[in-house]
Amino acid sequence: MSLKKAAEAVRKNKSFLITSHVNPEADAIGSQLAFRGLLLKLNKEAFIADEDKPPGECLFLPGIDSIHPAAEIKKSYDCAVFLDCADLSRAGRAKSLADKCGITLNIDHHISNSRFAGINWASGQYSCACEMVYRLYRQMKVPIDKAAALQLYAGLVVDTGSFRFNNTNSFCHSMASDLVSKG
Repeated sequence: MSLKKAAEAVRKNKSFLITSHVNPEADAIGSQLAFRGLLLKLNKEAFIADEDKPPGECLFLPGIDSIHPAAEIKKSYDCAVFLDCADLSRAGRAKSLADKCGITLNIDHHISNSRFAGINWASGQYSCACEMVYRLYRQMKVPIDKAAALQLYAGLVVDTGSFRFNNTNSFCHSMASDLVSKG
């Protein structure tokens, strides 16, 4: 699947349940928060629920209080979105969330991705899930505000090892430049 299919799933659905993998780090947290921001700008309903609490190093991110324990899911949603999650088993108890939703969308950069969702945009060509969410903003022509820029930048920095890992490329640097320009 492609970026266009992911954008189509976002356009077609109205309510979204967003989750990631157990023991999340900045890419999981940042991509979820920025994806939620994208949805809210499109006047869609968005609820983030994770198996585990965000790590301490992510508590500065704008919107961090919008992440809820998976146990707080009380209703069904049109679409369950799994970000930075290579396999459904990595979602922990949150994997049962998919059963409460009409469709599932997986956005992930790991080469080991098992393509478990109904719609999979999964490719090892991307440095991180935050890069993929950044590309989704651009594809959908939604402006990135300061909060989303910080959320996306946090994941980019962590998953590229502060731009030292071999998944760092020229796009990562141009993305970083764009995000920094947002304030």
